[in-house]
Amino acid sequence: MSDLRTVEHRTLALAGIYQSVALVDDIARHGDAPAAEQETLIASVFRQDADSVLAIYAGTDMPAHRALARGLQLLSESLSAGGHRQLTAYAMTVLQLEGKLRGKPAILNKIGAGIANSEDQVRYFGATHENVLARLADLYVNTVSTLTPRINVFGEPMHLEQPHNKNSIRALLLAAIRSAVLWRQCGGSRWKLLLERRQIVNTATALLDVA
Repeated sequence: MSDLRTVEHRTLALAGIYQSVALVDDIARHGDAPAAEQETLIASVFRQDADSVLAIYAGTDMPAHRALARGLQLLSESLSAGGHRQLTAYAMTVLQLEGKLRGKPAILNKIGAGIANSEDQVRYFGATHENVLARLADLYVNTVSTLTPRINVFGEPMHLEQPHNKNSIRALLLAAIRSAVLWRQCGGSRWKLLLERRQIVNTATALLDVA
């Protein structure tokens, strides 16, 4: 991908993380989450060779900045006003886990192989089919979930205990990790997040204005 290391691309990747964990929170607390938003994030896991960051998050009928509108809004509100503390806690843990993964090539290779092995299912059933979610959830349990810190998801036990919800949550956490990897590939780091805080907020706001 050309011109990858831009503030716009880093902002979109962070929005991908925030939207993923917001969907996790929706399911954990309410037992459901918007289908189109789930589709955007789960599909991004399988777009490993996309031509651009925009192509990774583009929806079936909308550009990336519209498909990630909720994530952009949450990101802007979190960085500018300190809101959405639980989502920010999830997002920061995701970024920590991505850092741990960079030092675990065997686990990264296992994740890559697992995603590749699921691509036929995606083509046949679609990215959010139960079979695909179950395979991604199993992949998450056997890779990311073996690392620390673990992401402890808070919500209603009646929702968290349902097998479909468990699979959806784990698949979305894997999607969050995919966005964190993209953030790093776009030049993101802890220092970038601190130094570019205002610039990221302004970029998110600008993207929302054209959404």
